[in-house]
Amino acid sequence: MNSLLKLIFPAVGVGLLTFTWSVAIHGSGGVAAFFGVGGAALAYNLFRLAGLTAFTLVSFQVLTGPYMSFWEKLYGPGFYRFHAYEGLVALLFALLHPTLLYTNLFASGTGILQFTAGYPFTYYFGPIALLIMILTVSTAASAVLLRRQFFQKRWHLIHLANYLVFLLVFFHSLTIGTDVSPATSALRPLWWFYFLGMIAGLAYRRIYLPLKVKPATGVMAPPS
Repeated sequence: MNSLLKLIFPAVGVGLLTFTWSVAIHGSGGVAAFFGVGGAALAYNLFRLAGLTAFTLVSFQVLTGPYMSFWEKLYGPGFYRFHAYEGLVALLFALLHPTLLYTNLFASGTGILQFTAGYPFTYYFGPIALLIMILTVSTAASAVLLRRQFFQKRWHLIHLANYLVFLLVFFHSLTIGTDVSPATSALRPLWWFYFLGMIAGLAYRRIYLPLKVKPATGVMAPPS
């Protein structure tokens, strides 16, 4: 059974990411239309993919993080480091997202103020989320990968900011995202699935787990 689960979960992750990309590519007319353009148009298309990928990886972070004991039992203690590396990859795509946008704007001769003129304030949720993400990922990397004792003692508190990152990017993409904001987008149900999963994970981490601690002894109660 464990062997099957070890295969199922990565397959689901790859499937969700592939589905997300396929929606964006199909919405632009297919692979040839999406990648067959050049210059500013290609930078814009890749900008969209980078943003969708970053949010998907952040979603995987908040969906798996609260259940770390389960994942470590299934995959071993190395999953903890994998979780940290995945955060780094998510940050790379999050950084690539605005980089490709500015490439598009430069190539098309459009200023950033001109580009953002018609957007609601949720546009700024993206840059704010990126700044917080730099803090959380660098803290996690210092704690898990570099084994810095100061961060090992405190990174869990700072890492809770990942939930804020998730919410900011969720509403950013839901309101202004080219591939998510349309009411008919096939990605909207998936985004709401991630949202409900985030709420469940947060409740599990902040409400259920503390209730398992016996008040008199402070010892974790055995799982039911």
